[in-house]
Amino acid sequence: MQRFYNLMFMIFLLYLGSGVAKEEPFIPTLTVQGTATVKKAPDLLILNFSVITEAENAITALQDNNSKMSKLIDSLKNFGLKEDEIETGTFSITPVYTRPSPKFEGSFIPKIGSYQVSNTLAIRTNQIDSAGTLIDIAAKAGVNSIDSMRFDIKDSQTLKREAITEAAQNAITDALTLAKASNIKIKRMLTISLDNTGPEFPMAKARFTYAAVPESSGTPIIAGQVEAEAKVHVSFEIED
Repeated sequence: MQRFYNLMFMIFLLYLGSGVAKEEPFIPTLTVQGTATVKKAPDLLILNFSVITEAENAITALQDNNSKMSKLIDSLKNFGLKEDEIETGTFSITPVYTRPSPKFEGSFIPKIGSYQVSNTLAIRTNQIDSAGTLIDIAAKAGVNSIDSMRFDIKDSQTLKREAITEAAQNAITDALTLAKASNIKIKRMLTISLDNTGPEFPMAKARFTYAAVPESSGTPIIAGQVEAEAKVHVSFEIED
């Protein structure tokens, strides 16, 4: 029996020994971060116009909306936009319920007081210098909301890759400069990683009515540039 206990004790010691992690050899490293920002002039204009009308009954609100939207589409085509540059974004007919006056006391049952029709037109065109003119055309045709406007580039992935390439080159150059200044030798690259990156688009948003746009005015719009930023982290093994 004693021999059995001795054997079990030895097995227990071996088990504990096998659970001890082996110490990893120390590897001296040099870690750097490279950043880059690449800019490019946009070649795509994206606009979203909305025509919003309201009337006591849905048919009247819809007819009014259709009239203004047809005028808008005709005006945009006369300006020079093609069929594939214009499309309907969203469309809705919504009841508008009555509300009690601030001085009302007691129970109030809301009723449908009117109907609101909203029709959104999406424009994607390479005529980026015509943004102000398109806004003026839309306002005069009955548009009462610009839901969004931004400048983009058609090949955004190429811009992103250019930023990544430049950031990686900057990281490697910085590592070599540090190594030379510190009199150390780089043996090999250990890791390389990329932060999430993506192009940043110039955007604008506005709401207006036709009365706010004088007949002789030209809405000033500056396109700016599309930017893509990249951050690359690189780790190198150096001689101890």
